[in-house]
Amino acid sequence: MVIIRKRIISGILIILLTSLSVLSTGAAENTVVCDSESNTIYTVSFDNDYVSISSDDYQVVFENTNHLFACDVHDGIFRFLGYNYKDNGKEQTVIYSYDIRSGDSNHIAVNTEASFSPHNFAVSRNDECFFVSRFDNKTLCTLSKDGTLKATTLKGTINQIICHDGITVNVITSDGLYILKNSEVQKISNAPPKDPLVYTDSETLRAYDGKHHHFFDGVLAPIQEETPAAHSPQINFDDSFCIVPQGVTIAKLRDSLGAHKDSFSIFDKDSKEIASGHLGTGMEIRYNSKTFTAVIYGELTSEGNINSRDLKLMMKFITGEEVPDKVQTKAADINRDGNITVKDLLLLSKMY
Repeated sequence: MVIIRKRIISGILIILLTSLSVLSTGAAENTVVCDSESNTIYTVSFDNDYVSISSDDYQVVFENTNHLFACDVHDGIFRFLGYNYKDNGKEQTVIYSYDIRSGDSNHIAVNTEASFSPHNFAVSRNDECFFVSRFDNKTLCTLSKDGTLKATTLKGTINQIICHDGITVNVITSDGLYILKNSEVQKISNAPPKDPLVYTDSETLRAYDGKHHHFFDGVLAPIQEETPAAHSPQINFDDSFCIVPQGVTIAKLRDSLGAHKDSFSIFDKDSKEIASGHLGTGMEIRYNSKTFTAVIYGELTSEGNINSRDLKLMMKFITGEEVPDKVQTKAADINRDGNITVKDLLLLSKMY
């Protein structure tokens, strides 16, 4: 496990806990973004007065004079989507930038006609900004540096906008997956990811249910993973571990494996055989004279579901207050990079 300076970690954990508690009140907003140039994941928290940007080894807070709601980052430059009011009281949409290296900040674009939904936002390398119209969640808006606004209407509700490579815009809708490149819209899939995606490195996106997606020339495409034909595509074996998604029951696992009751049994962490209920991390699976240990990524307490207790335990693992066992180490490494870090904590904070 990577050792991270406790002072920085403590600051990040405080921000995470604070943001999780205040989001329900509407007092502040927070989001997780990744800079693909440096493979750095940031937690960004902002309210009406201040903006906070945190990573494994960086933390800054600066005053905010606009009402900011969403954020994206490329090559150390953060762009925020928000609004302010002119002297006549008219609302105007603002794209605000902050350079994490120099501390410089400025307004990139201002438009008085744009009206945005605050939860979908992406930016390209040439500072074109993409967001969803407040009045029509099927309309993709593009705001250029000179303040020019363009609108493209898609089929289905827009659930997420991603501009991972700084060039191609991936738009995930309820109707399918679209790409926007050089102002041309193309539908590339009828089956988009169902869950929000978060960056894990410069080439990979990971859905919160544990499914993987890779970029090929700026386009999202599913990984083709090799799994035995008799297994469910959501259930995989990795050495002595059986990786299952959250919510899988004992009966569902048995059916997915095509196992007969006489050749299949489950034992809890106290070696007590159980016949029904949900699987939890650390349970023992005996199947066809072989033994595997169940692992649910993010589920650390063997309760079978991800909750705040898992988040608190992950924090203790990162700060060194507690040491995970072999199974917990596997389950806590959500982004599969071989270490338990704040990146895993950020992913876990979105999973329950």
